[in-house]
Amino acid sequence: MNVLVKDKMHFVQMCTVRIALGLEIKGMRRSRSPSAYVIAKRDFKLKGSRQSVYDQLEAMIEEEHKDQQEKYSNVHSIK
Repeated sequence: MNVLVKDKMHFVQMCTVRIALGLEIKGMRRSRSPSAYVIAKRDFKLKGSRQSVYDQLEAMIEEEHKDQQEKYSNVHSIK
């Protein structure tokens, strides 16, 4: 698997967990465990309350998105 695909998979996982955590904060629950809160804390090494973990995850996604935009714009400018 090439590096670009791995980067995108990691980014998609962060986005998916963020959406699920947002729904948990609003009161919805997953039918099976673990919760999105537990997944976020375990996989991304975050600490704090649900809202705090959501905010940290949001910041990570924004930073990753900026990095990917820079990386891909540099790749396209080489051509």
